[in-house]
Amino acid sequence: MKMKVVMIIFISLVGLLLFAGCNDGVDENGDNADVVNKSIVYSATADRIDAFGIVNATTRQSVVIEFEALVLDVAVREGEQVLAGDPLVSLNLDYIQAEIDRKNYNLNMEQVNLENIKRVLIPHEKSCSDCKTILYSGYDRFQKQSDIAFKEQQIALINREIRLLRGQMNRLSVKDSYIIADMENALVYEVSCNPGDYVAPGQPLLILIDLDSLIVQAEVPEEFISDVKIGARAYITPIADPSREYLGEVKGISSMATRKSGETIVLVDIVLDDHDGFLKLNYNVDVAIER
Repeated sequence: MKMKVVMIIFISLVGLLLFAGCNDGVDENGDNADVVNKSIVYSATADRIDAFGIVNATTRQSVVIEFEALVLDVAVREGEQVLAGDPLVSLNLDYIQAEIDRKNYNLNMEQVNLENIKRVLIPHEKSCSDCKTILYSGYDRFQKQSDIAFKEQQIALINREIRLLRGQMNRLSVKDSYIIADMENALVYEVSCNPGDYVAPGQPLLILIDLDSLIVQAEVPEEFISDVKIGARAYITPIADPSREYLGEVKGISSMATRKSGETIVLVDIVLDDHDGFLKLNYNVDVAIER
């Protein structure tokens, strides 16, 4: 009986020793302790900050008209790339042209009326011995001079209105009734009109984004933002193709923090040194910023 008890105790001790030996070098989560320790040391001595980022743009342009017009055709769609000179939206410009013609007619009529008033009001300083020359009284002369001043004001006003209307048309790049793109390399971000729409003055037709102004906005946690410096080098890896890497430089750090997914972050603007056209607006990227 005693021998059996001793054997059981001996077997138990051996089992405990074997179990301890099998668990040597493994942490409580089952991971290799040496690997975990190395990872902690690397994170503590890392020379760069890892962050999530999004491809954004600094230059956006709203295509807006300052007069009422009918949309005849929309030649582009959202997400389409356009170059300078490409047609965007066709407008019926008859309304504004008719308004300019009407004001030109009014201008001509006012100019004729002014000349008639000036022709009648001729100063006569010679005596009227034959009573055939009509001399205006002081009141009549004052009234005519007031009429002349009023007509001149009306003519100046109409001229100003015509210049304004022509300026509104000239501020648009138009070719064959189509508003054309004036950016060298742009993306149609948003289209706000359809054929058959009457657009009011000040209503945006579409929004263009300058693809040459693409930047990366990195979301840096607040605890690391003090280590980010203007001019620091950055490495950008697109989620869409991790084999690509782009170099950039920190150009701006937001003065305001925001909350996102329960964490406080600060936006950091990174300007790319160069890119091959692969990066697209709103692409997700991984960012590493040198300390």
